[in-house]
Amino acid sequence: IIVQNFQLNLQQKNNSITKLIDVPTTLFTMMGTSSSIGALWSEYTVFLTGCGPSSLPDSIERGCYFGVLVLAGLSLILRIVTFGDNDLSTFACSIIFKATTNNHDSKNADAEEKYLNEELTLLQWRIMEWSSLLAVLGAFVSLAVQIFRGEQLDGMSGINVDMCRALRDMDSL
Repeated sequence: IIVQNFQLNLQQKNNSITKLIDVPTTLFTMMGTSSSIGALWSEYTVFLTGCGPSSLPDSIERGCYFGVLVLAGLSLILRIVTFGDNDLSTFACSIIFKATTNNHDSKNADAEEKYLNEELTLLQWRIMEWSSLLAVLGAFVSLAVQIFRGEQLDGMSGINVDMCRALRDMDSL
């Protein structure tokens, strides 16, 4: 009876730890995916118009690119360090669930819920990782299109700043 109470208490602690980890993990993956979406949106408008999106403030756009740079860099470094054995999503999920893993008993009623939780968390991380890698690829494609068009690229922005200012000033009239 004492062992069963101990196991039940440990299982309840594991469930509460998992729920505590779910919130920051979900927020982090949502922020990472949002950064990728913002960067992809910027690249798409640069591809179409030669300028970034006028409805996206520059500071937010920079933040999106910074987030993508960090996520893609982490993913690449992790693949190099582990010789391609781990990607960011499986590595992060192994750390997250190592803290909450107990014996995987198939008779346990919560085993299926725990498995589903792990799979959903892995899916969140994979979406975030692959969207950041897609945003990096999009940046190269967008830059190549700008170079192919013969645009006067100013600094590291990848756009013709003077032309974009002129277009924004014309839109504001």
